[in-house]
Amino acid sequence: MAIQQAAVTITGFVAGDPVLGGTDTFPVLTFRMGSTRSRFNQSTQQWEDFATAWITVKAFRALAKNTKQSVRRGDRIVVVGVLQHGPVDYRAGRGP
Repeated sequence: MAIQQAAVTITGFVAGDPVLGGTDTFPVLTFRMGSTRSRFNQSTQQWEDFATAWITVKAFRALAKNTKQSVRRGDRIVVVGVLQHGPVDYRAGRGP
């Protein structure tokens, strides 16, 4: 039986340089992203930012290699994936 997890979509910006780690057979790319919500205040006719949410993004295998080639600090990005809370041990050679 398959376990289903809801995918989330987050828009934001790359906050730090992506770092490729892991092994040759199981590459893991890690970087931080920030996502800042905004809303238009009708009374002041101005856009207002909320607090920035900081998220660690991890990509695996081919996605890790491709992302390392194409994503740089400051780029605007859209990330789709599954949220994982807390530390994860990748030494076993598998993702979350």
